[in-house]
Amino acid sequence: MSLIQVDIAPDVDPVAFARWGLCKITSNVKRAMLAEYLVARALGVVSEFHEQWEDYDLRYGTLRVEVKSSGHVTPPFPTRFLTENPRFDIEKRQAYWSSAQNSRLSYDCPVRPADIYIFALHEARTEAEFRPFDTRQWRFLVATRDRLDSHFANQKSASLTRIAAIATCSDFHGLREAVDQTQSERTQ
Repeated sequence: MSLIQVDIAPDVDPVAFARWGLCKITSNVKRAMLAEYLVARALGVVSEFHEQWEDYDLRYGTLRVEVKSSGHVTPPFPTRFLTENPRFDIEKRQAYWSSAQNSRLSYDCPVRPADIYIFALHEARTEAEFRPFDTRQWRFLVATRDRLDSHFANQKSASLTRIAAIATCSDFHGLREAVDQTQSERTQ
């Protein structure tokens, strides 16, 4: 990922913008951004700028990592949209955006392009519990692309229960170890 020089006008405060636009997790899109950030923090790979729409979310050593997020409640109305068995998007991709080439690129056939998939589950179940910045409310499930392909083939989504059956489970503080363990299983 490349760092880009950013010129900031004196009357624009990036921190104020982040507080204004991102601090209140009121959509699945913002929850997904937070989940990617939490994974990057846990793995120690937070970069200054976050690239979006690449064929994977993060690079951890030589591993390409994709982060998928879900939760028992859907913001902004946690109590209205409670689900006991959340689902995660696992659809194979046919194309992606390449920042390096500044264009959309296609695969020869649909693929899951990352080596490791991390499923980030926000576990709050009520509006009163809903604190997405509290890392204790997150559970992470780590699986290899090979496991996803062998268990789900061309499936577009999978339930938490089905993913948990094939993944290594971790909290925020144990995520790096879970990824390392999954990676070592992948190379054996």
